Amino acid sequence: MGSWVRGFVGSVVRQFAENEPRTANRRTDEPTNFCERRPGDVAKDAFVQMKRRSLEIDEDIEFQRKEWMAQRVGVALLSLFVLGALLGLTGVGGPLSHGEAGDRNGAVHVEYERYVRRGAISAVTLHLRGNPTNDVRFWMSAPYFEHVRIETIVPEPVLFSVDEARHVYTIRSGSPEVTITLEIEHKTVGTI
Repeated sequence: MGSWVRGFVGSVVRQFAENEPRTANRRTDEPTNFCERRPGDVAKDAFVQMKRRSLEIDEDIEFQRKEWMAQRVGVALLSLFVLGALLGLTGVGGPLSHGEAGDRNGAVHVEYERYVRRGAISAVTLHLRGNPTNDVRFWMSAPYFEHVRIETIVPEPVLFSVDEARHVYTIRSGSPEVTITLEIEHKTVGTI
């Protein structure tokens, strides 16, 4: 270490030592200048300096530990929330927010959003396979409409009827495989 660094550190330590109150249990064999200490005592010196306080501040170490624990819990909860948002659990999209029902090669296959915000519009895609006729019919249960409102259906149905327990839609199609997209607004919070 250069001589100017030793001089600077020594003057800072001397100023600190002059301002530090003298205590009865201070060892008399301890050197007062930081530069006079052995190089192996640096870690010990830092610890000793931490323990000696020159300011008279009330300390409550138990309260401090509880506060640190509360901070750690808060950081953990915030981290879990951010992770959940990245995974798609907050209704903004993500790997866990997409759901499917039915067999991809079966008669009915549905793709939907698992987690959607109240008032948000989501897409439900129906993949229907059937007989190669001109009309394809599908229905949705009436209680489902207590929680959602259908904004649009593509392709647009040519016939719509309401039974006691369901809404029936008829769509014209020239092929046996039809893909229908419903844009749905969610009116309630929670599972449907």
